[in-house]
Amino acid sequence: MKIWMKVTSDDLELPVAVADSAEELAEMLGISRATIYASISRWKSGERSECPYRVVEIDVEPEETAHLDESDE
Repeated sequence: MKIWMKVTSDDLELPVAVADSAEELAEMLGISRATIYASISRWKSGERSECPYRVVEIDVEPEETAHLDESDE
């Protein structure tokens, strides 16, 4: 699963906005999805030294469900 973030411009890069997709992040920020994609692309290519957006791949493990022992009833 990927999450899309806008981060602060300091060394900490703290999340300002977090979304499940570029489209959702763009809507939250009032910008176009193309703006996010272009900014990330220019940053990765070295054209820009900074980028306010990050895409992070996270592992999501299924939640463990509690099994109730109903045999005592």
